[in-house]
Amino acid sequence: MALTTGTTRASRRREGADAVDDPVVGVSVRGVARGLVLIGVALAAAHLVVHTLAALGVITYEGRVISAFDMDDEVSIPTWFNMMLLAGVALGAAAVAVATRMPRARRGWAALAIVFAYLSLDEGAALHESLMYATRNALGITGGPLWYAWVIPVGIALVAASPFAIRFLAALPRRVRTLFVVAGVLYVGGALGIEVVSATAGAEVESLLRDENDPVVWLLACFEESLEIAGLVVVSIAVLIHLRDHALAGRALAVRLR
Repeated sequence: MALTTGTTRASRRREGADAVDDPVVGVSVRGVARGLVLIGVALAAAHLVVHTLAALGVITYEGRVISAFDMDDEVSIPTWFNMMLLAGVALGAAAVAVATRMPRARRGWAALAIVFAYLSLDEGAALHESLMYATRNALGITGGPLWYAWVIPVGIALVAASPFAIRFLAALPRRVRTLFVVAGVLYVGGALGIEVVSATAGAEVESLLRDENDPVVWLLACFEESLEIAGLVVVSIAVLIHLRDHALAGRALAVRLR
């Protein structure tokens, strides 16, 4: 797969032999996959290291050292990485939509791009926090597994969208479909499943059972966010493979700036 800027090869042939070759940016799917995995592992390790050092009294929770690497902090390097991954998947899905010739498939990939663009926005702006408080108040939730109450409307939305998701997945090539399913299990399992487990372990009626610096809390946070990152890495690879092998199928994706 390659991104080209400037004129296409066909237009160069029309312009004559003196035309200058387009600059080409080569993208290795294997290289992207390795890089994303390494970054994800490094972020999880940094989260565990800073919290362990704090638990041992080597550093304190004052300042930005711990919060910068805290995977559960809304303003941190891991959160920024998640936001960039989501935006990258949205961009990749949009590229597939542009390159796909079949109208139904194009609409599906365009919808996927919109969903991931919103998820990227939510990751950065924490929009689900407002949804959580509104759902708590509406249902009178004061503790227990549904303490992080945003999982209720999001779970309902996932069930409602499942027929469309199944139809979309069924039309994908087997390899890409398998990667999408694995990514969905990892991401939803982390975002919703571990969130419920965390609420069960840390929420009590009208108060938190555990301090946010309790090892149980930050270990669960690491597990949850690592699953989410793993899911996003897998879906990123799936989108790139589909773009390279199916949507483009040997063609180059040209970007012309006017």
